[in-house]
Amino acid sequence: MTYVYSISAGPQKASDYFDQEDTSDEHGDNPLWHYTDAAGLQGILSSGKIRATHVAHLNDPTEIVHGEELVSLFARNLKWPEEYVHGNAALRKFADEWPTSRVSALTDAFVASFCADDGNRLSQWRGYGGAGLGYSIGFRRVSIAQKEPVRLFKVTYQTYQPGANVNKLDEAFRTILRVVERDVSRGIPADEAIAKSCHEMIRRASLAALRLKHDGFKEEQEWRLIAAGDFENSPVSRPDFRPAARGLIPYVEVDLRDESGRLPLRKIFVGPAHNAQSSVKAVQGLLKSRGYPDADELVEASGIPFRAT
Repeated sequence: MTYVYSISAGPQKASDYFDQEDTSDEHGDNPLWHYTDAAGLQGILSSGKIRATHVAHLNDPTEIVHGEELVSLFARNLKWPEEYVHGNAALRKFADEWPTSRVSALTDAFVASFCADDGNRLSQWRGYGGAGLGYSIGFRRVSIAQKEPVRLFKVTYQTYQPGANVNKLDEAFRTILRVVERDVSRGIPADEAIAKSCHEMIRRASLAALRLKHDGFKEEQEWRLIAAGDFENSPVSRPDFRPAARGLIPYVEVDLRDESGRLPLRKIFVGPAHNAQSSVKAVQGLLKSRGYPDADELVEASGIPFRAT
């Protein structure tokens, strides 16, 4: 990602953290896949919407915290020459404000997960695809990236190592710290320059934290669709709840339909533990009932030899 640096007056809401995100990558418009069970498939195809779960209620609730803690470690270990007193003051201010200014502290945030694999990965069938009895839905990436009022992010897998560049924060922070010294030298009051720089570091750090996940999960090739509480027209103010073994889970529904009124589908795989022929026909029938003219071409059996236990 290439950052275009500018200092603002500081973010007033969490959505300010998202305005420079770049969702493109070297794979262009290869599909993004969502693994789900039969109930999830029926719900998504029937409604045109996908559920995004509150970050505090993810299967692993430490996912977002992991990124924020990586940022904290990075900032504490970032070395800046002692003679640059205003830059060091901005770093100290960031360390003081980060615990209460990061995205998870500022607003409710909800996440829906996708994978950039080929939609037919055995580990995903086992973990997220109903033990092989599920489905993977392939969406056109560009269509999802253009949805409002949500944001799409590619996850970076990383654990902290001293001196590591956490999701390109090193370059961003060093640029910001240089600007502090430049602004003060040009007559901007030191307190104002330091405050603006601190806000900009919080914005960049929050972007990075939402993209970070422990590198033990890197096989997932995850992308995250984020809905935050103060995005304009956000559904977050109207959450619903579903029962689960661990209690009530808050979620919001994100409409993924395009201008045709249908989902931007590329392919649907039927999991490897299904009776392939009958299950493919059932999904094709569901698609036809929802107005998809290319239903027969959209659905394919996994083909992986696998038996559910």
